[in-house]
Amino acid sequence: MIVRPAQFGKIPTPIIQRLLLHRSIDATGCWNWTGDRSQKGYGRITVGSRALGTNKTVWVHRLAAEIWKGFVPNPTVYICHHCDNPSCFNPEHLFTGTSLDNNRDCKAKGRSPKAMGILNGASKLDDGKVIEIRKTKETSGLSDREIAKAFGVSQTLVSRILRGKAWAHVA
Repeated sequence: MIVRPAQFGKIPTPIIQRLLLHRSIDATGCWNWTGDRSQKGYGRITVGSRALGTNKTVWVHRLAAEIWKGFVPNPTVYICHHCDNPSCFNPEHLFTGTSLDNNRDCKAKGRSPKAMGILNGASKLDDGKVIEIRKTKETSGLSDREIAKAFGVSQTLVSRILRGKAWAHVA
């Protein structure tokens, strides 16, 4: 449920109007920010006065949590998304948590950038290809650069695989 917190009066109405103006509601109920976004898709908005030197850029989902959920700004508290949509600022989709909560949520949804191997979603290799790279090095006499070219990866990655610095979890 969306509530009107006690500090609601501290947020000027034009900012609330800007938030509501720059949203696109999709079938999942997400309020997608249509304004400026970060490279990772998080909405951002500038608030304050340039003339008074009080303007600053804030994350839209954090501002929405402050306005509609009564969140008190705190840099150690994260605003997480149930919907897993960075551009969403629907207060019903937001919840607060610690860094640990945010990391657990990220991992549970399969978005962990530290996920090993094929699980990180950006890998060109899988376990089988890593094993094949190691066998190729043992039996062929090819250089790391030649192996890298054959597998479509960098020489640095092949070297890290062979030294056990990358894909170490693959036997």
